[in-house]
Amino acid sequence: WTLVLKPSHQQKYTDYRDPDVERRLYVKVYDVPSSADVFDLKMGLCDHFSSCGEVTYVDTLSQRPSERHAAVCIIGQGCVEKAKERSERNAQGWNIVVDFVPSLRGPEKRKPTGCNPFTVRAKMDNAKKAKMEKMEKKKNTTE
Repeated sequence: WTLVLKPSHQQKYTDYRDPDVERRLYVKVYDVPSSADVFDLKMGLCDHFSSCGEVTYVDTLSQRPSERHAAVCIIGQGCVEKAKERSERNAQGWNIVVDFVPSLRGPEKRKPTGCNPFTVRAKMDNAKKAKMEKMEKKKNTTE
């Protein structure tokens, strides 16, 4: 047996400056025959974008008779630029268009949600500290 361990692609979300960070692309696929099922679409998109980087995830979002929407996640340096270059090319008779690429946001732009256990703990510690100081002040004024 040979076991190969790779870091989870989700670990790469933490550093937005990493050139190998996973990027999500939203694509539209036109001219897909109605006989093509979801599996065929996912495999076709994976094959189409595999030259841009490592495809880690493909999901179909909606299906209409004329077009289908999908999300494709890719890891690799310059993967977004390469994917945009491959946009509007024909693959298996399909017209694949990169519709939208969400921008990466740095940590300075992120707002705390309040659900982080460290944030909650810090707020609780500050509240306890303020309560203790208030009690101590009250005790000192009565003496």
